Amino acid sequence: MIALTQEKRQKRIEWLKDRISSMEQCRDEIPFGLSEDESMELSAYKDSLASLTAEFKTVRLFGDYGEGELCWVECDPLEEGAQKIYSAPPVPEIKLPEYEEEQIESIWNDALDEVKRLNRLEE
Repeated sequence: MIALTQEKRQKRIEWLKDRISSMEQCRDEIPFGLSEDESMELSAYKDSLASLTAEFKTVRLFGDYGEGELCWVECDPLEEGAQKIYSAPPVPEIKLPEYEEEQIESIWNDALDEVKRLNRLEE
């Protein structure tokens, strides 16, 4: 899985929205619609957009009715037993530390360490 900065995420979201809109408009204007490959491409774009814009709901187990039948209810994120669920697998966001331009060369290793810490890559 990839991880993106907020800026790159937003650029990809806008590009995907434009591309999806353009393909849907073409599909609607063509008497026989899109080819099979174009339909698959449109579907992949929609899946990518869903992943980039996925928002979570916080739920907790309400009851276990046996034989794999569970009941979940939406709850407060701080509630005991709360878990995040997503409508699509989310693309993680990379948090980058902010530094002044003239500091970049002298603190490169510190910046890499900070990126690792922010993204829990050393755990």
